[in-house]
Amino acid sequence: MQPATLKMLTALMLFPLLLPGQGMISGFMNPKGTLDIAPGYGYEHFDEYRFGDETRAQELTTISYNLFAEYSMSDHGSVVINLPYLYINENINGVQDGSVFIKIRNGLRQFSSGKLNTITAVGLTTPLSAYPTTVDTPIGYGAVQFQGRLALQYNSNYGFFFHVQSGADFRFLSPLQTSIPILVRTGFGSAYYFVEGWVEWYNTLNNAVDQQVTGGAGSDWTRLGGTLYVPVYKGLGLAGNLAFIVGGRNIGLSSRYGFSLVYRHQSR
Repeated sequence: MQPATLKMLTALMLFPLLLPGQGMISGFMNPKGTLDIAPGYGYEHFDEYRFGDETRAQELTTISYNLFAEYSMSDHGSVVINLPYLYINENINGVQDGSVFIKIRNGLRQFSSGKLNTITAVGLTTPLSAYPTTVDTPIGYGAVQFQGRLALQYNSNYGFFFHVQSGADFRFLSPLQTSIPILVRTGFGSAYYFVEGWVEWYNTLNNAVDQQVTGGAGSDWTRLGGTLYVPVYKGLGLAGNLAFIVGGRNIGLSSRYGFSLVYRHQSR
């Protein structure tokens, strides 16, 4: 099994909670007619929150149920969606913000040792329910967000890969928030497992200071994480991940783990 057959896990398991994230766009492309579906569970907790540069004691637990799907319309293009349902501290819950991306491979270079993919993606994230945003711990910002991504990924013939991704997010609040992400991944895939590690930096330009948890003033953060996938049966597999926020502004210093069931259907 080549790493390309395991691409679907990188999207769901790295998709963060309550935060703009880059995890939905991987550097792998599937053959035309491939459908990946991955329902998943996530648990995230912090007991310290950075209000600007000041750290204060503040506890919050988020449980999420996500549905991720990607359908390949061609060998070089796909549509990607994610639908999350969140529980905040067990007393606030609801459908949060759904995302849809169009993902296109606009460059492919072959080498004797592997190949290099160049991928462009554009996406829209929008609230799927009328959840309140003025409570102490809202499940989201209640804003529409446009996202653009450019990703480069080198896949070696021996199962190793290296991925770098950046772009821009535009959150339509007042005033408009513009953010710049940088994501770096590396890993290895074989017939028996897939493993990767990653680091993600996220910076909101000219952010203010949150007055409440997830107050919407714009976040900066650094996140470290890793993912492990194992095939179970033909077309089915299990994935798990860990992630940690290690610093930033207007962000909870959280740890997170998650699991998902990964299913693939190929029409040819």
